[in-house]
Amino acid sequence: MPRNVSFEELQQQIQDGVIDTVIAAMPDMQGRLMGKRFQAQYFARTAWEETHACNYLLATDMEMLAVDGYASTSWASGYGDYTLKPDLGTLRPLPWLEGTALVLCDAFDHHACACRACAAQRPEGAIAAAGADGSGVVCCHRAGVFYFPRKF
Repeated sequence: MPRNVSFEELQQQIQDGVIDTVIAAMPDMQGRLMGKRFQAQYFARTAWEETHACNYLLATDMEMLAVDGYASTSWASGYGDYTLKPDLGTLRPLPWLEGTALVLCDAFDHHACACRACAAQRPEGAIAAAGADGSGVVCCHRAGVFYFPRKF
C-alpha cells in the first residue's frame, strides 16, 4: 500500500496529471466506505475543507436499501445531509484504482456535532463510556471499538 501523502504532494500529483480523481469517504455503520468522487482539481480547490453527503449512506443494507430503526436517519425522521470534513492525514493514492486518491472524512450533523452513527466517530465516545462504567478498552481502530462491559 502506498504511503500517505501530504495535501501539497496531492496538489503536485494533480498538477502532474498523476491523480485525476479524489474519493472522499466516511465509514458507514458496518464499516463500509461511503462517500463521493471528486474531479481532483475541484477537490484541491474547494472540497478539501468540507463537502456534504446524505445521511442515507450510513443506514443502508448491502443492496443499498434504507433500513428502519435508526434514530439518525429514516423515512419517519427524514433524510438530510452530513457535513464531511476530510482528514488530510489519511490522504493516499489507491494502487488498485489508477489516478485516484482516497481521503477519509469525519461526519458532522447540521449542528456541527460529530455524527455518532458514523464508525469513524465511535472510538472517542466508546472509550469515554468504557472508562465511565469501569470496563476496559481492548482494541480500538477507525472501524470500531471492542471492549468488555466489566473488568476481569
